[in-house]
Amino acid sequence: MILIVEDDQGHIDLIQRAFERSDSELQVEFATSLRSAREHIEGHKPDLVIVDRLLPDGKGTDLLGEAVVERTFPLIVMTSHGDERIAVEAMKAGALDYVVKSPSIFTEMPRIAQRALREWGHIMARQAAERAVRKSEADLHAYFDAAAQGIVVLNAAHQVVMVNRQFQVDFGYNADEIQDQPMKLLIAEPFQDNFQTTVERFLGSADNTLSPGLELDGQRKDGTTFPMEISLSRTLVDGEVRLIALGNNITERRILESQAAEARRIQLELEQEKRLRQDKDRFLSMVSHEFRTPLSIIRTSNNILKKHYARLTEEQRIQNFFKIDSEVEALDQMISDILLLTKSGMNLVEYRPVEIDLVQFCAQVVEYVCKGERTARIHLRTDLPRSMYAVDPYLLEHILVNILSNGLKYSPEHSTVTFEVRAGDGSLQMVITDQGVGIPEHEISTIFDPFKRAENVQGIEGTGIGLAIVKEFVRLHGGTVSCHSQLNKGTSFRIEIPTHENPDH
Repeated sequence: MILIVEDDQGHIDLIQRAFERSDSELQVEFATSLRSAREHIEGHKPDLVIVDRLLPDGKGTDLLGEAVVERTFPLIVMTSHGDERIAVEAMKAGALDYVVKSPSIFTEMPRIAQRALREWGHIMARQAAERAVRKSEADLHAYFDAAAQGIVVLNAAHQVVMVNRQFQVDFGYNADEIQDQPMKLLIAEPFQDNFQTTVERFLGSADNTLSPGLELDGQRKDGTTFPMEISLSRTLVDGEVRLIALGNNITERRILESQAAEARRIQLELEQEKRLRQDKDRFLSMVSHEFRTPLSIIRTSNNILKKHYARLTEEQRIQNFFKIDSEVEALDQMISDILLLTKSGMNLVEYRPVEIDLVQFCAQVVEYVCKGERTARIHLRTDLPRSMYAVDPYLLEHILVNILSNGLKYSPEHSTVTFEVRAGDGSLQMVITDQGVGIPEHEISTIFDPFKRAENVQGIEGTGIGLAIVKEFVRLHGGTVSCHSQLNKGTSFRIEIPTHENPDH
């Protein structure tokens, strides 16, 4: 609805006829004074008001300054004279437009009204968009300030454009103090070059986000520092690059990490202490059993010789002396193994590689293990492309003697032990396979632990030291040893040693 406020009846008639003749569907109502205009507006808000500048009870522009209007509709002022001062006064008061009264203007009034409504629609749409933008900016700023992380926006020169509230709390600066300052002012000196390099690399990449974050020390206004993690992203604002840095104070995280590391260290120490106690218990049990048996045999043989020497035949005397020698040798070997394991645990065993004929060396080891007897029980097979290799012969002899001896000891008397030596991809591979009692599956993972013996060989002589020495000596070669076994079918040990001249051990 369009409200025309005019006190001249002749002008009202002309305007009314113009609307009646037009194709416009606009409804028109008339008021002849400010009072009646206000009544119309209070009863039904018009879409447009066209008001005479001078009315019997005041100026038409007074409608613009009244609360009832609240600028919710456009207003066009009609004047009798085209006075520029009057036009300026009307526009300053808030009029959308003004027109000078004339018969032609009255005729054009429907078109003027339609044009004003279109223009007002554009104005309303623009104002709504502006309000939305202002609200969006206000919301964004509220979110920006409410963020739990410190946020700083930088330009391409790494200068501060804006910061949020948490940033000000973390660094002790207010927004005005840090505005346009270089970012390096906020970073502890030892980390400044790394930050600069990282940012330049980031700006030169195709990525819009730097991940993972960069850990460094931030520097507060008072010079104190704190650990933080900075994540970077970038965007364009009016064609200019903006870096958005999210700074997360990780002091608490560092404390928790330190506490967790300390807890892990204590846990490892407790586990190590537990293992040491278990090793000690196993060692004492082994010493009690393994030492007592040969000592008992030695004592018995010695007593027989002392008490009954004259009555013994020469063969009986030799048998008793042989038992004593054999058990002394066994004790000496156990003591040597214990000392060797102790030296390995204290890193006192050195790795000293030399070039040797490996095939000849392995054949000599086989002969030594078999002591010239039953040599056929160990089948040595090799397909090495050359004979000379760099190994530590002292360490390798202990490795091979131990595994081959175990293979014979835990296998039936007439079974065979296979000893394969071959070249792998950059390594020597030695595989020793027996047909013995095997190792229970649940014990394979601990078979290389000191003093560990499988539950199914407790009745067979042994200390549980040998395989622990094997593992350590293979490690000194820079290699690995593994075990595969099946109960009552046999066990296979696989040793791999790098073939380069100086293995990294």
